[in-house]
Amino acid sequence: MHPEGVSALETGDFFTTWANRYDSDMPPTQTSPIENSEVLELGGCSVEIVYTPGHSLDGISFHIQENDTWILGTLLPRADRPTRWDLPGGSLVDVIDSLSVVKSQHPSLIIPFHGPSIQGKEHVQEVLQRHIDFFVECKERGGHPPSHWQRPSGTSLWHSPASAWPLLEIEDVQSST
Repeated sequence: MHPEGVSALETGDFFTTWANRYDSDMPPTQTSPIENSEVLELGGCSVEIVYTPGHSLDGISFHIQENDTWILGTLLPRADRPTRWDLPGGSLVDVIDSLSVVKSQHPSLIIPFHGPSIQGKEHVQEVLQRHIDFFVECKERGGHPPSHWQRPSGTSLWHSPASAWPLLEIEDVQSST
C-alpha cells in the first residue's frame, strides 16, 4: 500500500481505518509499502503504481502499460457516481488533481471501483472531464455537493445524485419545483 496508509494499518488505528463505523476491532496489520511510479511485473504485463490521493490520503491507481488500462478504484467509483472527498484523509483539491493527471494520459480503458468499465479514448475523456467539472463546481461552492443531492450514508464511498448523470443543473431542479 502507499506509505501514507501504512501507519494506520500497522498500528490498528480504529478511526482512520473506519473499523469504528463497522463496530469492529482493527488488529495491527503488517504492510509492504509501494512507491509512486514503481513498476510491478504481473502476468506478462507492467503495472505502474500511480499515487492518486483525493478520496483518501493513501489513494493509488494502477496503470497497465501494455493496453493503456487504468484501475482507479475509489478515485472513480462509477462513471455515473463521483467519489467522496469528505471522509478521513480525503481532499477535494487532490481529487481534481488526481483525475487531471489520469486524464492527461489519455487512457483507453478505465476500470472503476464499482460498475462497468469505461472504454474508448473519447468516452473515457468525456467521463473524466465530467467528473473534473463536477469537482471544480463543488470547490467553487466551498467544498459542497449540489444542495439537491441526497446526503450519502456515512459508509458510502460515493455521492449518489438524485437524477441520472449528467446531472440536472441546479436552476433546472429549482424551476421544476
